[in-house]
Amino acid sequence: MHIAFLLYILAYGVTKMVNSGLYQGLDKLFSCFTDYFVFIWLAVFINDSNKQKLRIALFFSGILAVGYGLMQAIGLDLFHRQVNPLRLSGFHKNAYTYGGQLIIFFFLFLGVWYQTWKKLFRERKDILRSIIYFCGLIATFFCILNTSERAVIFGVIIGLFVFFLINVLIYKFKLEDISPFVVLFCFPLIVTSIFNKTVIKRIKRVFFPKKGKRGKKLNPRFRLWDIAIISWKKNLLFGSGEYPIVYNKVSEHMHVQVLTHAHSLYLQILVIHGLIGILAFINLMGAIFVKLFQSIKSNQFSLSLIAALVAFLVEGIFEYNWGDSEVRLLLLYVLGFVFANNTKYDN
Repeated sequence: MHIAFLLYILAYGVTKMVNSGLYQGLDKLFSCFTDYFVFIWLAVFINDSNKQKLRIALFFSGILAVGYGLMQAIGLDLFHRQVNPLRLSGFHKNAYTYGGQLIIFFFLFLGVWYQTWKKLFRERKDILRSIIYFCGLIATFFCILNTSERAVIFGVIIGLFVFFLINVLIYKFKLEDISPFVVLFCFPLIVTSIFNKTVIKRIKRVFFPKKGKRGKKLNPRFRLWDIAIISWKKNLLFGSGEYPIVYNKVSEHMHVQVLTHAHSLYLQILVIHGLIGILAFINLMGAIFVKLFQSIKSNQFSLSLIAALVAFLVEGIFEYNWGDSEVRLLLLYVLGFVFANNTKYDN
């Protein structure tokens, strides 16, 4: 996997040098090495004495993120981070950054809770702990829904499907395991539909999009994808190095919206780094999945991260989430933590 990461760094650096010059290429190279350092520091240098402290710090950060989102939901945005009062953004200005981070925390919490849930049914132990974890999981899913980020919600649903599927194929998935997931889905959804109808309307528009005067779809994402493909065709192998700035008029009563990326992880990589870049990225993700599947029975967090990574990549169809450093670095941090954690998976 380290070789795949180094190939990714090399591909990004070289393609950027070719299409944007030496300075831009070196800047990208050092930026990618910074990402690798975040991962390698945790994956290699964690030891038994500090592993538990890092685990506590990671989960505490997730609790803080979810807790502040709940505060925003009741109007207590103490640090004035929320741009849109109908969309939770946590400690961020952007709801999609918050949603991207919540994907990672959600599946980490899911994995930990699911272990206590199985122990509860098998040994009748850890009842209080299981209830506390489950309430935290419901709160996290509530925050995800109320970011109103459709790509994030869709990614989480696909990630949950993968989580179920792996449990069915590898572990003994019983009927009683289904009941809490029904509550997990329904309770936040009912509360959200009562107090925040914006989410429901945005999800409805996926299936019944608004149309312009001439019947054209108003969603600018399709236009951005067309522009991305045109830009990529200028240099198929190395990419054009930069996505063109697009000015989109939201409505007659709003200012022009400035869009600077393709709203798609894969198309954005094609534009900036070409076929070389996208192949290097796919190779890196593939190496990570292989490593996670190899440790799925010896590492209690591997299954959670597989599901989280699937959700992240599905979201990437509609968002350039890998380009958001606050999301990417958290994902790399968690990857390093999971690969350094050799706790036996209780099954």
